[in-house]
Amino acid sequence: IGGTIPKYTALDGRCIDGCRDLNLVSGVSEKKVMEVTEHNNTFQGYKVTLFSANSGKLKNASSQIPYTAKYAGAPVSLLAAGSIVTNQGAQLTPVNATKDLKISIGANPAASSMAGYYTDTLTFVITAN
Repeated sequence: IGGTIPKYTALDGRCIDGCRDLNLVSGVSEKKVMEVTEHNNTFQGYKVTLFSANSGKLKNASSQIPYTAKYAGAPVSLLAAGSIVTNQGAQLTPVNATKDLKISIGANPAASSMAGYYTDTLTFVITAN
């Protein structure tokens, strides 16, 4: 007798309350904005790549505000071309790991900053090795 278990490599991401309403005037320090759960059941392991559409800047129509990020406690390079944030090698048991994305933004006083809503789009991609 026998059977097959299919490969399962997936991500579940969840925006934490307030991730779309950050205090840009006062700034934030290592504010948790997302929880990402990495799933993989292949022996070869997997990689997770993070892409920032604006290369680590929150933008509105005419201005930008730089920010930094940490994924699972490690600093992340926020690049439009992508940055590997997890490189899981060979494994003997399935992985279902939940990791935090935290960001830091310096203060931007209203008197010296352009009004408007500032955004960046972050995309996580998981691939089996």
